[in-house]
Amino acid sequence: GVIPETGEDASNEITYRVLRIMRTMHETHPRMSVRVHENTPHDLWRLIVLMWSEGMSDPTIASDKNAIEGLVGYGVPLRDARDYSILGCQEIEIPGKSNFGCEDGSINLAKILEYTLFNGKDMVAGGFRCGLDLGCLTDYKTFDDLWAAYVKEVEYITELFCDCCNIGVDRRIANVSKLVKSTMTEACIERGRQHDDGGTIYNFGVVETGGHGAVGDALYALKTLVYEQKKLSLEEVYEALLSNFEGHEDIRRMLLNVPKYGNNDDGADEMAARVLGQFWGEIGKYKSRRGDVFTGACSLLGGGIAYGKSTWAMADGRRAGDPLGNSIGPRTGSDKNGLTAMLSSVARMPLKLGVGGSTCNVLIPTTIMATEEMREDIISLMKTFSEMGGQLAQITTAPLEDMKDAQIHPEAHEDLIVRIGGFSMKFIEFDRECQDEFIMRYSCCSE
Repeated sequence: GVIPETGEDASNEITYRVLRIMRTMHETHPRMSVRVHENTPHDLWRLIVLMWSEGMSDPTIASDKNAIEGLVGYGVPLRDARDYSILGCQEIEIPGKSNFGCEDGSINLAKILEYTLFNGKDMVAGGFRCGLDLGCLTDYKTFDDLWAAYVKEVEYITELFCDCCNIGVDRRIANVSKLVKSTMTEACIERGRQHDDGGTIYNFGVVETGGHGAVGDALYALKTLVYEQKKLSLEEVYEALLSNFEGHEDIRRMLLNVPKYGNNDDGADEMAARVLGQFWGEIGKYKSRRGDVFTGACSLLGGGIAYGKSTWAMADGRRAGDPLGNSIGPRTGSDKNGLTAMLSSVARMPLKLGVGGSTCNVLIPTTIMATEEMREDIISLMKTFSEMGGQLAQITTAPLEDMKDAQIHPEAHEDLIVRIGGFSMKFIEFDRECQDEFIMRYSCCSE
């Protein structure tokens, strides 16, 4: 990172020694993150990528440019913003002065779009009404009508959601859940207030956000095929969605073939950014029980699988039950144009609003880091991602072929490490469902 007072590079001999110890251990714990910026020494970058090339998923890299500017945008003084750190998995914290973390709540934006398209009903729950009574897809005669209805659903759900988050904070306050931490955090003792009760200097709430990619892709497909090109009618798409595409494979294929977020397509990426920015802007209207506004975050670990199970068919061509995205990246399996295109798309997202910690899961197989020249290419790629707008990158280096073989011969791959999101584990320690999602997540990237 940087020296808080001056903004100059803060790396030193301890930086390198700690990383070398981790390299020797070659384990998934303890977790390790490195803050990078435009003046990060090239030798440090070389050590980071060398560790990846040997099969490690640590260290995570965090962009000082994005994180510091994002914190300042929320009113944190520059000196303190420069002193941020990565807590645990991927949460951005200001040590000794803040209570951020990602414990407030997690929300699935794809479910809100489901309510929008089906008159407020939860289709997975048999049509139980959870949202507003605004109409069905067939009632939205223009794309602006559809977007306006979606925004109303987001506003309605967000208010309820933030209330629930604050109930959770109240419970933690009542149970004095951070007694020890409160004694070691600046201002808590002086104010006579607990960590969760507004005792710290910075008291933002954090909302883990999922489904933005799927929502963006679905809205962009409807905008393109129905409202602009008029290749499909609202009724045709509605019937296909209602039946989970059974008997409508032709329509599903058309929806799938519309460009998707994660492929460096201007239209698709702008729609995903619009969806994410609208929601993170909406939660910023509400204050956490701690005293400061809610901020965004995105790192769902295995939550993309669970959210997918509870979400009906989507107008991007996704069937009911299929996984949603697991991080700030695209929906599982929807990126087709390789790593550079995916990182370019992610860098377009409004990540300065996601200062709770918004990570991108990245596959960089050891096979493409085998030589010094290859590793230099990876350094250039990740530096560009960090400087263009990316916030956090968490790396899986296990080759796809090894993941597939590990499902058949686990005994031969006991040291195969993968990154699920905020933490790493040995591939063979995940259940089959998670293993399948990993393989699906990275299959397109390896083609």
